[in-house]
Amino acid sequence: MKKLILILAILIIGSTKTNAQPLTFEEVVQVPELTSNEIYELARMWFVESFTNANNVLQINDKELGQLVGKGLFFYKSATFGGSAPVNGDISFIIKILCKDGRYKYIITDFTHAGTNTPNTKAYSFGIITEDKNTPVEIPGMFKNWNQKQWTKMQNECKTTAKTLIKTLKSNISKENLQDNW
Repeated sequence: MKKLILILAILIIGSTKTNAQPLTFEEVVQVPELTSNEIYELARMWFVESFTNANNVLQINDKELGQLVGKGLFFYKSATFGGSAPVNGDISFIIKILCKDGRYKYIITDFTHAGTNTPNTKAYSFGIITEDKNTPVEIPGMFKNWNQKQWTKMQNECKTTAKTLIKTLKSNISKENLQDNW
């Protein structure tokens, strides 16, 4: 009987958790004219050109394995004026580039919102941005519509940021962008 109650408790607790997937962008891009080392060097240059300080962004920089992993961020400004200061803050994300001869894979994921404390208010964070349409966060004292508006804007800004990064990454990893050996 105790085992049955334990199993039921685990099932109930497990079923209340969300199955939401983190907002993720990934693709394998074919570049048959490039070697793994060439792709790696072009991707590394892309990090330098795309982020203010590539040395602070890059967490893993392994040429032998053909892996670059970085942590970027951008500033989020609330979708509304009234009571919005506690949700203004940073959205961080992870970007991975895995290189092989003739192809590379990028993964942009783990977008995470962290609100900023202000002198008069406590920060509110939405945490991991997922694919869910509905906000998982209810900030006390705010209307549900206000919470939803923030969530939707955060998702849209993450998508816009990812699309811009992907576009520049694809345009930078090409035969034409290899440095001449002079």
